Amino acid sequence: MDIKVPTVNLDPVIEGKIERHEYTLDELQKVRADIAQYQAATRKQFVAIGALVVVAFAALIALLAFFMGTKGPLFYLAVVLAMFLALEIARAWQARFGTMRGQFNACVRRAYPEHADQLRL
Repeated sequence: MDIKVPTVNLDPVIEGKIERHEYTLDELQKVRADIAQYQAATRKQFVAIGALVVVAFAALIALLAFFMGTKGPLFYLAVVLAMFLALEIARAWQARFGTMRGQFNACVRRAYPEHADQLRL
């Protein structure tokens, strides 16, 4: 079962304007600030939901260990599922935050190499 994680991409209009040098440095800093603000707000929500899921799954494993012990196959299955859950959370984090950040940084590095370090997200 593959869960579709929506990827948040950089707006193609903004990407095109960056690559065509249509932004001044001040405008580009404003775009960077807007992206950073959006990601900060979304990151808080993501962390809260992710923490809730992790705590709920940890409670499930703790209850399973308490009532069935740590020797049964169900406990090991739950631990393996916890590892897959951690991988899915990491994949969702990358899709949600890493893609847009990477696209912005790559565009700035190509179009404005002299300001790439200053504008890096």
